[in-house]
Amino acid sequence: MINGFGLRRLALTSLLLLAACAGERAYREGVELTEGGQIEQGLEKLQQAVKESPENKEYRVALMNRRMNAINELLASAENSFSAGEFAEAEEQYNRVIGIEKDNSRAQAGLRRIAQ
Repeated sequence: MINGFGLRRLALTSLLLLAACAGERAYREGVELTEGGQIEQGLEKLQQAVKESPENKEYRVALMNRRMNAINELLASAENSFSAGEFAEAEEQYNRVIGIEKDNSRAQAGLRRIAQ
């Protein structure tokens, strides 16, 4: 027979398991989205996984790495577009970087160069 304490403990354990499952689902979706080129949506899902399972180091590391890789790839693409005279494309890529990292100085500098 489960007493009041045991019932609370069982309920807490169940809630933790549900949260872990939700975090795992968001993590898997985030990885799939970023690998499929849907960077911003994937990063949002990875952020959700971290929020739902803050103790999970794998989720935090994946978010940081994929975020950094995305920023670097977008900046490289923007700079290549700028060099080729494709200013609208460069502006779009720089703005995507700003959407991921608001204070990115390279993206801000790139947008200033386009505005000149």
